[in-house]
Amino acid sequence: MARRSEEEILESIVRMGAILSVYRAWMHEEYGSPLDPKEPMPREQWLAELKKAGIRISKVERGYVEAINDTAQDLQEAMQYSPAEAESFLSFYRNEKGREFWDDVGKPDKAAKAIVRRGSIRDTTEWRLLNSILSNVDQTVFKGTALTRAEALLAEFEATYESDGD
Repeated sequence: MARRSEEEILESIVRMGAILSVYRAWMHEEYGSPLDPKEPMPREQWLAELKKAGIRISKVERGYVEAINDTAQDLQEAMQYSPAEAESFLSFYRNEKGREFWDDVGKPDKAAKAIVRRGSIRDTTEWRLLNSILSNVDQTVFKGTALTRAEALLAEFEATYESDGD
């Protein structure tokens, strides 16, 4: 895979930030949870602060990917256990964005199946996604040999990750 430019990574972060801001707005409307009152930091200042702290932009992007995955996974579970709440968010998102949430983020189950088909977990973001699905005792994504392969991939990644010291 070709290396992406800083600009491409920033575009990805902005796109994911917009998705998450709709979720935060829904949470505020639905439950009265506080919205962040701070104005966003200007882009150049934000980049300078990251550089000063020694944080790579790709690491920030991974955090956004994990937040999107967590949100999508929570929503899939809500569709099973509290469908009215899930539909409330999906409707809110549709009204705000004019698009479907799943079209913008992709379904976690589909991504997890692709990881298992590929036969390897690339990074901790993929590990977290697969682990969150397998940690749910009611999961229906994997059965039989696919479940065995998914569990083996987790174990293999965990063993490698621990031995690398990351």
